Amino acid sequence: MKRQAVMGMGLVVLLAVGCGPEMGNDGAVAMRLQWLGTETRGLSSLALTGIVDTIRVTVSHGGDTLQSAEFAYAEASGVVGDIPAGTARSFLVEAVDQSDAVLYHGTEPMVTIVKDQQTELPVEMAAAYAQDIYPPARVADLAGEAVGLAIALTWTASGDDAWAGMAAWYDLRYSHSPINDSNFFSATQVAALKKPEEPGVKESFLLDNLLAGSYYLALVVVDDDGNTSELSNVFEVNVE
Repeated sequence: MKRQAVMGMGLVVLLAVGCGPEMGNDGAVAMRLQWLGTETRGLSSLALTGIVDTIRVTVSHGGDTLQSAEFAYAEASGVVGDIPAGTARSFLVEAVDQSDAVLYHGTEPMVTIVKDQQTELPVEMAAAYAQDIYPPARVADLAGEAVGLAIALTWTASGDDAWAGMAAWYDLRYSHSPINDSNFFSATQVAALKKPEEPGVKESFLLDNLLAGSYYLALVVVDDDGNTSELSNVFEVNVE
């Protein structure tokens, strides 16, 4: 079973507890939550769109459930109300798919909730699935320009699961004929590509020692379980 830390998976849940306006009674508080991904690099915070469907939150104390709620992942935030204030509150956050299977989970135990006192609690989410069947996101901005008898390439790194986590490697290929899904693996493979960076990082690579001519280039992203992204955009560049 793959176990990756929250920052690697790109899913961070921030719990802000003790928010007065949503109080249901004098002894209860509300919890605001927001799930964050790779927005710090200019990407959408919903890094697991297409994989995660629902965020489920359970608040408990001494084995007893105090409050629970579910939110659509696409909403990016939510509020759990009427949580009794007190000590040793445990928060369980689960990210589930459409079939209700838990894909990522994280806990924050021994939390003290004080009425009208707002505290931010980052909950670290780890992969909960037994088998990784979730492919990296497709690269859509592969680009390049001829530099002598070479092509300077750039693209944005995606992830291990969609835009979350770090992928294992890139399969970059070129051909003198247009590339598509059916002939991609027949094109010439580029060796010695570096390991992918974190999602959102701008990648670069110099494809050199070429002959003059027209080149079509495309790539797929592969994770460490062999899941492959959809084919990137295909572009053509003329080397002279």
